[in-house]
Amino acid sequence: MVRTPDPGRSTVARGLAEVDGPRVDDDTGAVRPVRQVLWTGFYELLGRYTRRRGADFAVMNFGYDDGRALVDAAEVERYPLQLYARAVEGVAVEGRRVADVSCGRGGGLSWVHAHRRPSVAQGLDQAPVNVALSSERFARPGLSFQAGSATAMPLPDRSVDVLLSVEASHCYGELGSFLAEAARVLADDGVLVWADFEKVGVSEARRALAARHFEARDEVDIGAHVLRALEADRARRQALVRDYTAPLFWRALDHFAGGSAEADTYRRFAERRSLYFLRHLRRPRRGAHGA
Repeated sequence: MVRTPDPGRSTVARGLAEVDGPRVDDDTGAVRPVRQVLWTGFYELLGRYTRRRGADFAVMNFGYDDGRALVDAAEVERYPLQLYARAVEGVAVEGRRVADVSCGRGGGLSWVHAHRRPSVAQGLDQAPVNVALSSERFARPGLSFQAGSATAMPLPDRSVDVLLSVEASHCYGELGSFLAEAARVLADDGVLVWADFEKVGVSEARRALAARHFEARDEVDIGAHVLRALEADRARRQALVRDYTAPLFWRALDHFAGGSAEADTYRRFAERRSLYFLRHLRRPRRGAHGA
């Protein structure tokens, strides 16, 4: 069934219909709740395949580069780690309870734990292979990993002070369910650090959706710095694809990793068809009834 836009609805209302709820997804053609299952399966297969072939990488995002040395320049995965460093900039992390939802292979949260010194850090990921890889490589006192979905986190109410979601929410089935769940697990005045890319035209609707549960502290479009990181990190990304995967997969994985100037993921940022926002959202204090 084709949906005809209602001209009487506001731009925000129409946008919310696109961003929230079980709708057909423009990218995959799948109903949105199915999207999360598809992405989980993809990451599970990717993790198993690259693990078997000996690929050594611990952070999966497009990276960040604004000219500053936010992490040690000797770090092989410097640019993806810098996205984590920039994401938590200005957020009180030391001595706080931190969780990273959709933590991937755990390298970003491990860096936060080592350099920003939270009291405890927990990584959640829905792909079992990512939980295993993260635990084997990074688990230590104060840093742990477990299986968990962004829309049903295995965490108690008010148990987190800082919740990270770094380049992951585009994989979630229903964004509204994720934001409601984030509000549940965050303590009063807790902060959701939300970094991800999005199509041009949905930002206003996403702000309205977040406003149901959070107060905006700040928001910045970091797309130019993500693009710069992809360019600076291109040789490493291409080497990972070509050294550890079969030629059959090179084109698709170049697209996934933004590993070439021809990759659509790279061109989307270069042509400003996609934006990349970093948002810090505060969980307001609950009322007498915990709302």
